[in-house]
Amino acid sequence: MTHHSSATPSVKTSTVLAPTSANELLEHTQDTVNRIAIRAFEIFESRGGVHGHDREDWFLAESELLKPVKFPISKSGDRVTVSAEPKPATSRRLLPEPMSRS
Repeated sequence: MTHHSSATPSVKTSTVLAPTSANELLEHTQDTVNRIAIRAFEIFESRGGVHGHDREDWFLAESELLKPVKFPISKSGDRVTVSAEPKPATSRRLLPEPMSRS
C-alpha cells in the first residue's frame, strides 16, 4: 500500500500486505455488524424504545460508525498499488470499541 500525504506530497510509505483469510474477513464483518446493531439499539433506546424506526436507527448507526475511504488502485505488470489518504487528526476510529453492557 502506498500512502500519500497532502501535507507532504513527496513522502511515500509502502507496505506489503498479506492476504486476509476468509475466516478473518468473516470475523471482521461479523464484528462490524454487531457494533452497528449495538449502536442501533442504543439509538432505539434513546428515542424511548418507540418501534417502527428500525431501518432509520440502523442507517444512522452505520453513518456514525462507517466512513467511506477512497482507495485508488493501479496495476503495472505484476505490481498492484493501492493509495489512501491519511485519516484527519480529528477523526475517530473506524469502529469504536463496543460499549460494556453492565
